[in-house]
Amino acid sequence: MKNERIIYTIISFAIPILIWIFSGKSIPSPIELIFDLLDNSTHHISNFIFTGFNAAYGIFIASLFTVIIIFFIAIRPAFSSFFYPYIVFLKATPAIAFAPIYIIFAGCGHVSRALVAASICFFPLIVGALSGLARVPERLVLLPEIYGASDWKRFWSIDWGYAVTGFSSGLLTAAPLAVVGSIVGDYVIAGNRPEGIGGYLLSIISNPQPIVTMSGIFLCSILGFIFFFFAKIIERIVNNWFKIEKL
Repeated sequence: MKNERIIYTIISFAIPILIWIFSGKSIPSPIELIFDLLDNSTHHISNFIFTGFNAAYGIFIASLFTVIIIFFIAIRPAFSSFFYPYIVFLKATPAIAFAPIYIIFAGCGHVSRALVAASICFFPLIVGALSGLARVPERLVLLPEIYGASDWKRFWSIDWGYAVTGFSSGLLTAAPLAVVGSIVGDYVIAGNRPEGIGGYLLSIISNPQPIVTMSGIFLCSILGFIFFFFAKIIERIVNNWFKIEKL
């Protein structure tokens, strides 16, 4: 089974690469892309790190708010009626619409870009954590009540394990979305000094060149893959640590 997965993974990467190689001159070849990345490696690495930092910062902010909300809902389930309208409002409103507000209060630096990323990746994190809470078996909810345990002790002993596993599952979706949010933040909050991958793409929009555009797309894809890879590692660690009962 493991060998079969490896084979399918290799095939999934090989097919688009072969299509790319034999696509003709309409798309820059992989060799041309590699040379462009090497020739401008300093600039690309700087943009890569800049956008990656903002994406990670955004995940941190979204995670912090998720933990706070989940704590209140776990202690008092009625709080869900208070938080849900704001969660849905944040999901329904494009993150780009909040960018001017972030700029007013935080300027055009890392914080504003990270807040755009947080606005995009927050929803899958909170939904995942809430789904985890909903998976707590009823018998584990009743047991602390029988022994007179406080809501805080029940949360610390039972609920938070389910919430964390749900959160880690949501992180698989949130991590790549944080990269998207960070790039959107670079693109929108570029100002007079374009920075990051989004700023790089914005700087070439007036004179687009296939090889330069491909470099930007490649950097976006690699950064998103790296974030998803680390999210997958975190999910496995969490699942192995808590070993939550499968319903």
